[in-house]
Amino acid sequence: MTASTVFGCLVTLLLVNFVSTQIMPGTKWCGKGNVASNYDDLGIFADVDICCRDHDHCKVFIPANSTRYGLSNVNLLSPILNCDCDETFRKCLHKVSSTASNLVGSFYFGFASTCIKREYPIVKCKRYTIRNSSRRCAEYVLDKTKPKVYQFFDNQLFLLKNEL
Repeated sequence: MTASTVFGCLVTLLLVNFVSTQIMPGTKWCGKGNVASNYDDLGIFADVDICCRDHDHCKVFIPANSTRYGLSNVNLLSPILNCDCDETFRKCLHKVSSTASNLVGSFYFGFASTCIKREYPIVKCKRYTIRNSSRRCAEYVLDKTKPKVYQFFDNQLFLLKNEL
């Protein structure tokens, strides 16, 4: 059995378990909500859990199915977080660089395609990143003559170390 086949089987097994609990196995903070008894309660993948816990405490976000900062999140399940929080999360997961962190990063950034940020108004996308069937804006042209406002930006895809 090849390494990629084993990885694929592991991903399938974890996703089946994730669907029932909505928390990544081996963690207490990675998923919808948390199952931790307190702030310092971490799962066996503690380093990944720390990334998720910090991400869960992002202060600027739009809850699922609600409006904030003049922006609406029509997703019924997931909040949309501040781009800085998502970028800190991405860097934390890359720093951990484990199978668990790669699974969490690939899953989260595969589905969380947008984030919010208070920035000069977007004029257009200057450069896209394309991977498989996903296209995300990697660089924007901004109108610096106007005041900053909250708006949606594309999250970057989570690339594994060998793809960077």
